[in-house]
Amino acid sequence: SGDEGASKSVSGWTTVAAGFREAEAVAAARVLGIREVAFLRYADGSVENTVELRRELVAAIRRWRPDAVFTYDPQFTLPLYFSHSDHPAVGRAVVAARLG
Repeated sequence: SGDEGASKSVSGWTTVAAGFREAEAVAAARVLGIREVAFLRYADGSVENTVELRRELVAAIRRWRPDAVFTYDPQFTLPLYFSHSDHPAVGRAVVAARLG
C-alpha cells in the first residue's frame, strides 16, 4: 500500500501515501471495470518472499482465477537504484504462487 512513502501537497502538508495509493488503485480498477480490489497491506519496504505471502497470493489467484498476473520482474530490476528490495521479493513470490 506504500505506507512508508509520503508526498507533499501544494500547500506543504505531508500526505500519507498509503491511503492515496490505495485510492488511486481503486479508481484505476473502476476505470478498467474491475469491481473488487484487495490489499494485503504488508509493511512497505520490508516484504519478503515468505511461505505466508505465497499462501495469500495462491489464495487470491485461486479466488479470482485471473487470465494474467502483472508483477515486478524478479530478475531484472532496472534501474537498480530505483528498485526497493521488496519489489523483486514480491515478483518471486507471485511467480512461485502462480506456478504453485
